[in-house]
Amino acid sequence: MAKSRNRRRSRRTSSSQGWRPPDRPYRSIASQMTPAYDRAVREGADAELRGDAAEAFRLHRSVPMFRQSTHGDHLHQLATLGEHAPGWMINRWLTIQARRPVWSGGNEAASNRALQLAVPLLYPDGIPIERIGCAHVEQVLPYIYERDWVARQLDVYDLGGLRRVVDRHASAELLARSDQIQAWCDSRIRACRIERVDAARHDPMRLVDLTSGELLDTLDLGAPVEPGQHVLARVVPTVAEPGLMLDWGLLPVSEPVAQAVAADPRRWLPTLSARIRSGDMAAGDSHLPEAALISDLPYRSWLSLVDVPLEECPDHDPAPLIAKALEHVLDLAEDGNLVGMGHRHAIGELMLDPLLDQTLRWRFVAPELGSAWRVLSEVVPDHARSTCEEMALWCAAAPEQPDAIA
Repeated sequence: MAKSRNRRRSRRTSSSQGWRPPDRPYRSIASQMTPAYDRAVREGADAELRGDAAEAFRLHRSVPMFRQSTHGDHLHQLATLGEHAPGWMINRWLTIQARRPVWSGGNEAASNRALQLAVPLLYPDGIPIERIGCAHVEQVLPYIYERDWVARQLDVYDLGGLRRVVDRHASAELLARSDQIQAWCDSRIRACRIERVDAARHDPMRLVDLTSGELLDTLDLGAPVEPGQHVLARVVPTVAEPGLMLDWGLLPVSEPVAQAVAADPRRWLPTLSARIRSGDMAAGDSHLPEAALISDLPYRSWLSLVDVPLEECPDHDPAPLIAKALEHVLDLAEDGNLVGMGHRHAIGELMLDPLLDQTLRWRFVAPELGSAWRVLSEVVPDHARSTCEEMALWCAAAPEQPDAIA
């Protein structure tokens, strides 16, 4: 009976949105996995929970299908930063661990529960496949699992995923690098209005809690919001100034939806479901772009520096554009046009992108570029500063090379 219902739902979902199967065949990652790849994934995930990002990165990338994965890029960033990764970044990494059933002892049933609960509540009339960007029907549930903000919050917090990882599975060494992670486990959803956003994205972002009226100054990691906008957010503590931050981005909503959640934040999920059914909120509104680890911007937000969205990159490959983005940023820095422009978090993403490897960096080592790199080191977030400082040192030591970036 359950299988019959699922088939009916699948047909209804596809036909109600005008979706048609693509011409090309689809090969899932699971269908391409070998026992050796499975072992590498499991051993890599265990290394992640030990806090050994370098070994986890090596194992993850050893699987051919993961050579360009977002998860691998996050691992690369953590391995690059090493002990200099801020505690809040480790916390965010632990929230990712809370959703990965592949490590030894991982609970895939617990992960599936998030989808089993969230999908009927968030998509009562069927999943808008085209809207959430799926080319193949097999991608639908993985896309929702990875990109639906509500499903993520439900999984990590309300269903206890983060608490299980912190209390049972994460190593003492990894937890020692975290930042008030126990308080994150017990945090709650808030309905807020954005009160203040610094144009340079350097000073704290201020929200007002619509339930209590409390003003919340939070670490600004570049969330794409404006004053007056209403959002749902999980505001958590951090040792970084000003002492509060967003756990993993936020969800923009209309004022009526925000006020409805504010009336009883404990019932935030059934409230959203009711608003979707009433038409005040559309199914798919909680489906967001891939998220970055080191900011509150979408993944590879540095593409905004060259005005090319990730989905419009040829073959979905941003690699050919990274040199252009870096050259543009250095030009702005040389001309003194970066301060106050609000690009600091996008530039931070650029500095820590695995695509900016040593080979590419050497193209931007020249004495005349030293001052631009020093300007960048003063603009970017703390975790990206060492990259710019290192580049400035190399520029100071470099011989005259007029064609260094030609």
